[in-house]
Amino acid sequence: MYGWLMLPIEPVKVEAVIQSGIAPDWLHRLNLTFDISTIALFTVEAAYLNAIDITDNAYNQVQKYLGWAQQDSIDGQWTDALSALLRASDALIAIDTEQSDSLHVDVAKAIRTVSTKL
Repeated sequence: MYGWLMLPIEPVKVEAVIQSGIAPDWLHRLNLTFDISTIALFTVEAAYLNAIDITDNAYNQVQKYLGWAQQDSIDGQWTDALSALLRASDALIAIDTEQSDSLHVDVAKAIRTVSTKL
């Protein structure tokens, strides 16, 4: 049996009771209690802010796409934000600098975050 738990931003204590058998004759097996802390996901805004100060003209298109993704995420337009992030990722392929590698990782993290909203 599987279960999903939507976690809040704040840490939470989870208590679970494990039983087996057939209803109504359940056999108690185990009580579990554990604390879960969530890790904040990397944001589109963080990727955008990491790109916006780059002065190399090779990044102009990437910055444009990340600006669109940022605005789309603010507006809750997650499909459009994802599309813009994928375009930014594609545009980064042609740029071969140390900054581009780091920014490409940031964009990938932002893609993951946006995909959780779809």
